[in-house]
Amino acid sequence: MCADADGNLWIAIWGRGRVECRTTDGELLAVVETGATHISCPVFAGPELDTLVITSATQDLAEPGPLDGRLFTAKVGVRGLPTPYWNPSF
Repeated sequence: MCADADGNLWIAIWGRGRVECRTTDGELLAVVETGATHISCPVFAGPELDTLVITSATQDLAEPGPLDGRLFTAKVGVRGLPTPYWNPSF
């Protein structure tokens, strides 16, 4: 899951092949369909944080389809928030 600059959440839906954008109240605002079965993680990337990058997996699939396990990108019309770096020394 990741957040955009408007405070909405972009949530990977495992087993449904999609990422859903929802408000913090749970209202569905947008859906990005990928064609892969298991979506594992969305993140905003690029210099302007305006490209949604979506990972998928083949885990637990007896016969993965042609799009399973691939990486997807989508322009969704919003910008993401920067992801803070993890600091293990605290």
